[in-house]
This record gives sequence, C-alpha cells and structure tokens, in this order.
Amino acid sequence: YKKSDNFNFPITNIYSSQINHKFLEGSFDIVHVHHPFWLGKKGLKLGKKINVPVILTYHTRLEMYAQNLPVFKMVFKNILSHKLIKNFAQKCDGVIAPTESASEYLTNVGVSRQKLVLPTGIDLSVYDRINENEIKNIKTGYAPNGEILLCTVSRLAIEKNINFF
Repeated sequence: YKKSDNFNFPITNIYSSQINHKFLEGSFDIVHVHHPFWLGKKGLKLGKKINVPVILTYHTRLEMYAQNLPVFKMVFKNILSHKLIKNFAQKCDGVIAPTESASEYLTNVGVSRQKLVLPTGIDLSVYDRINENEIKNIKTGYAPNGEILLCTVSRLAIEKNINFF
C-alpha cells in the first residue's frame, strides 16, 4: 500500500504488479473478499486466476451510502447498488452473511449462490465476569430515574441509523 498526504489511511494500488507476484508466490485454498470494489474485485480476479473458491462476506448495504455521491443518488440507491452486489456475488463461489436479513436481501436482489449465515463472533464469556455494582453505578449515573439505558458500539455513520434510537 502507499500512504498519501491527501488521505489519513493507506490506499492499495491494485494495478501494481507486485500484488500479482506476491499472490502467485503463495499457496491459497480460498480467497475471501468483502466488497465488490477495489481489493474485492482484485481478490476475485486473482482467485479465479488460480482456480480457488472466492467467498464474499456481505456486510455493507451499498444503498445506504447513496447520500455520499455527488450525482445520481436515487438511481444508485434504488437500482445500481443492488445490481452491483448481485453481479459481484454471482461471480463468487459462495457468500457469508452476518444475519438472516442480510441473506434474505441477497436472495431478494437475485443472488442464487450458496449463502451461509454466520453472525459476527462475540466472546460472550467476557460478560460473565461483569461486576453487578459497576452496572448499578452506570445505571444510577446515566438513568437515575429508571429511564431505559441503551449502549451501542458502532461507527457513528448515517447508515447505522443511530438517530432511530
């Protein structure tokens, strides 16, 4: 990847021949991709090149990002985003969805590839060791009159619909 002064995160040059060389030096049984753009597209191409299964983990509702586009927001939201996901997923050998509703969405937009619902892993045993007094202190501090207290851990982004809560 290459760090740029214009961005505060690295950007991979998917056209670099080094990616192909490094990939072909390895021995892979599967290629796992996360989106139909940039590295996802590159991963699909490389997986097909060496004839190994390519699995997509679908976890991004692209239509929720339509507001970030300068033009064609409604066309992207209502048509293009769904076609992009369908076309990409159909090129993959299988799809992992984190929820049943994500799997149903894929079916609804025409993805006929095998789908597996695999929730994002959370080690629940961590919560077995919580001190009850700490919980009471939090409730007393933030909801002293018995209000409902909600905590969310997520990106503060429009598509997360935090305002709904």
